[in-house]
Amino acid sequence: MLFEVRTAKKKGCRREKSGQRLFFTAFEEVGTIIALYRGRKKQKGGTTMTTEELIKLTQTVRRDIVTMVHEAGSGHPGGSLSAAELMTALYFEIMNVDPKNPEWEDRDRFILSKGHVGPVLYSVLAHKGFFSVEELHTLRKLGS
Repeated sequence: MLFEVRTAKKKGCRREKSGQRLFFTAFEEVGTIIALYRGRKKQKGGTTMTTEELIKLTQTVRRDIVTMVHEAGSGHPGGSLSAAELMTALYFEIMNVDPKNPEWEDRDRFILSKGHVGPVLYSVLAHKGFFSVEELHTLRKLGS
């Protein structure tokens, strides 16, 4: 099955064709993920974001990750940075979640089994509205 993928053109992005697979750079991954899933599920009460909006949000999530790890004085940001596109696409386009009703019975559930990539999940949840973005500055702080 073939999909038409429309992504924002960014300086330095390239596509390499190897057999039947296309490899995309990080900024294009958001568009790829959305192209595969758009239309299968609709966010409860949500609106569809453009690829450009998702890219901007992903960049914000990446900045949050670096800031959180730096302010905490410990941690490895690589795993979180590499999952930023996937997590942004999941929480803002694919999964049915409602920050105003987190106990909603029909919500989608996501299990993160790699605790060391927690900063990406925290950032995405904050931007989705589950808690204040300011709380991201309390990562690994006593009492947080």
